[in-house]
Amino acid sequence: MYEYLTPSEFIPVRIIFLIAFATAMYFFAIRVKFLFAAMKLGVEDPKPRFDDPGKRVTSVLTFVFGQKRVLMFLGGIGHFTIFWGFLMIAFATSELLVNAIFPSVNFWTMVPGFPIVGLIVDIISLCVIIAIVISLIRRFAFKPVRLEGPKSGMYDALIILGLITTLIITYFMMGGMRISAGEINPAFAPISNLFTGIMPAAVEGSVGSTAKLVFGILWAIHLSSLLFFIYYIPRSKHLHLLGAIPNIYLRDFGTTGAINKMDFEKLEEEEAEVFGVQEVEQFTWKQLLDGYACTECGRCQEQCPAYNTEKPLSPKILVHEMKEHLLERAPVILAEGKLDMEKTEELKEKYEILNKSMIGNVFSHEFIWSCTTCQACQTACPVWIEHVQLIVDMRRYLVLTEAAMPSEAELAMRNMEKNSNPWGIGNHKRAEWAEGLDVPVMSALEEPAEYLLYLGCSAQFDEENKGIAISTAKILKAAGVNFAILGEEEMCCGETARRLGNEYLSDAMMQGNVEIFAGYNVKKIITVCPHCYNTTKNEYPQYGGDYEVYHHTEFIKMLLDQNKIKLNKKVDLGNLVYHDSCYLGRYNDIYDQPRSLIQAATGKAPTEMAKHHKFSFCCGAGGGMMWMEEEEPRINVRRTEMAIDAGADTICTACPYCRTMFLDGVKVKEQENIKCVDISQVIADAME
Repeated sequence: MYEYLTPSEFIPVRIIFLIAFATAMYFFAIRVKFLFAAMKLGVEDPKPRFDDPGKRVTSVLTFVFGQKRVLMFLGGIGHFTIFWGFLMIAFATSELLVNAIFPSVNFWTMVPGFPIVGLIVDIISLCVIIAIVISLIRRFAFKPVRLEGPKSGMYDALIILGLITTLIITYFMMGGMRISAGEINPAFAPISNLFTGIMPAAVEGSVGSTAKLVFGILWAIHLSSLLFFIYYIPRSKHLHLLGAIPNIYLRDFGTTGAINKMDFEKLEEEEAEVFGVQEVEQFTWKQLLDGYACTECGRCQEQCPAYNTEKPLSPKILVHEMKEHLLERAPVILAEGKLDMEKTEELKEKYEILNKSMIGNVFSHEFIWSCTTCQACQTACPVWIEHVQLIVDMRRYLVLTEAAMPSEAELAMRNMEKNSNPWGIGNHKRAEWAEGLDVPVMSALEEPAEYLLYLGCSAQFDEENKGIAISTAKILKAAGVNFAILGEEEMCCGETARRLGNEYLSDAMMQGNVEIFAGYNVKKIITVCPHCYNTTKNEYPQYGGDYEVYHHTEFIKMLLDQNKIKLNKKVDLGNLVYHDSCYLGRYNDIYDQPRSLIQAATGKAPTEMAKHHKFSFCCGAGGGMMWMEEEEPRINVRRTEMAIDAGADTICTACPYCRTMFLDGVKVKEQENIKCVDISQVIADAME
């Protein structure tokens, strides 16, 4: 290719290229500097983000370059191909970049093994073209749910796909001309070789003027496309190419089940007037980085139960609009300094963006209150964005600062304040379910029991779910487990209040429970509710409460494995369908124990619904939605339909909330012949 430019022609080309390259890098640097400054407007992040660098590097290799989460879905194969194809093409293009300064450099002859690299690039480039065509067909002819959303993202995608296609086609065309000129062995460029016959060829070992002109145009288009990439990426939805690596490196390695604790002492010292997040810069810097990392792939949206039942919420829109609002608002803050209410009012005439509130204009109240905190979005996200905390932070503002919440949520929280349960039933009735069962109570024992059976509110106050408490207690007694309950001393775990945004209330209940547990020297806890399980295991450590916590399915499986309980018969429940609770499965990765217990008690594995394990569809009760009215179509009814489609005679759950939602669902669908049971009830029946 080096014959295409004579020494006299090379000098102006080099000058033009250097100017273009410097210009592209200048605008790239200016934009990155702004993005970094905007991200730094966020507040301090409470989670460790820089510990264990080795593990973090491995995470980047696995999820960025290995594309592990992208490949969880069939459509991810195309993205994987385009991603690696682009990297390989960019590597091969480095030769053309070097040639702009040193035209005599030839990687094909000077770099050992480069022909093999060239062969890989040639073949993978064809694969990328095929993947792009399939992507365009899917986007316009068979558009999946996940691609619904802002049209700006579609235009960005078309521009980027167009640029990649341009890079590949010009690479093939130049390759064909280089093969004609004898610079490349066609055996190592089979796809480029197909272009040899249609491109101007060398004449008698020299390069003709037509070939020289065509090659120069292709070379200019190819490098111009690459330079435009440099300029455009930080200004488009493909900003994730810059944001994904640091976001995955800095991801939370702790449990995904823990919501950040508000530091009320610090807020009091600072005389804070706003609690929770009202404006975008009140999110943490890491939450703002999440916005940069978002690929807008829509996998979160595709899995979201709220979005799939026509609610206002979309986790993709949540992150996208947060980023867009930040990029609109940041220039004002960077120019004017930190904004308070008084200063904002003064500047509203000067800056239109200050008339746009994040809560109210960007996100409606209905949008924020639609979330079930099921984490389906976070589980599907290829770049580890933490959506749920964003929602909870905004709910905290609405509840603690504005006292703006759905009336049903307000009633549930008022009941929790008065009687420490969402029903508002007197705490003296907590242990009524245990009458006649000889269940020990901690306060009546001379020595505290080894295990605290912490039942939570639903299994003790909901008449439909008291059977879960009874069957669990019977199993523990049969196994000779040294356990006790708290009885009237037990309080709500605080999970519902926290996810509804009432951190004051959850803080009081969590601290209160930790103090009660300490009074009885509690070290080991058994729960029947995944919400209680997640809270006592993953959030009570924020209050100094470190316990060995078991969900009853875990503990019963352990008892069965140790031969401490015996199943005397096989329970016939027909076609039994098992539902994965979000807080047990996605939050805490408990999938096998419940299924093993069902297999042991019935003699056969449970039937799986269309969505199961980590992609299970939420029952609709999480995030405080258990206590709120839901617009049609309802999430629990949609999930019940999945069970009916699976031919269920029995729906088996491992969560009182889930069981309640299914009991309601089968009534709505007029399928009350379908039984709804907890695993503990199945095991207790098999023991009789």
